[in-house]
Amino acid sequence: MFIVVLIISMVSISIGSITFAILNKKSSLEISQERNKKLITYVIIVFGLYTSIAFIPIALYVITSAIIIIALREILSASAKTKNNYFKVITFTISIPIFYFFAQFIKTIAMPIQLFTYFIVVHFDGFSQVFGESFGKHRLLPKVSPQKTWEGFLGGLSISLFLGIIVYWRTALFRDQGEAILFTGLIVLAAFIGDVLGSWFKRVCGIKNYSNLLPGHGGILDRFDSFFMAGAIIQVVQNIYTP
Repeated sequence: MFIVVLIISMVSISIGSITFAILNKKSSLEISQERNKKLITYVIIVFGLYTSIAFIPIALYVITSAIIIIALREILSASAKTKNNYFKVITFTISIPIFYFFAQFIKTIAMPIQLFTYFIVVHFDGFSQVFGESFGKHRLLPKVSPQKTWEGFLGGLSISLFLGIIVYWRTALFRDQGEAILFTGLIVLAAFIGDVLGSWFKRVCGIKNYSNLLPGHGGILDRFDSFFMAGAIIQVVQNIYTP
């Protein structure tokens, strides 16, 4: 499982790097440098988490605890910028259960499912950006996240479903192809909802980034919002269907 994920991810990152190199030729120096910083940080995070999930559980627990704590601090800091107390209550009513079920996901869900979940989230996020920046013309949610496009979403979804099928062919993770497609679709849907919630929260708070902790990224919450939601949703589904 790990080898399949590793090889596919290396190919995907190579494709993304080539795409960004082409886009950089048409962009300003500042935008190009920002893309490059984002890509380098992204690669380190992705392969670091892959390794932790597959081989170093204690490191995964430490990383998970750290990103949840930092994400909560980012939420507190961002929500302090608005005087709407009702909004603050809604924010924590939504975020606390997500973090709780995500922590349960890390603690109880089998390693191959954790690895596959993050693998799909990474590719959905990555290829949504690649397709969006390369072909995006039709805005998906202009009032919430102006940079998201239908082309980016459908491109990320298509690649994710294709890779879910590849994993089914090359591993024993799923019983049949239909299960692989259904599970992949669930992860993509959850990841998209998490990303949209994160964008909506930033827009309401009037901020561009949650923090500057990750070069090229908008903070821990900005980087992991999709994974938080995907893990939480899978844990909830697991709780419902496990006797």
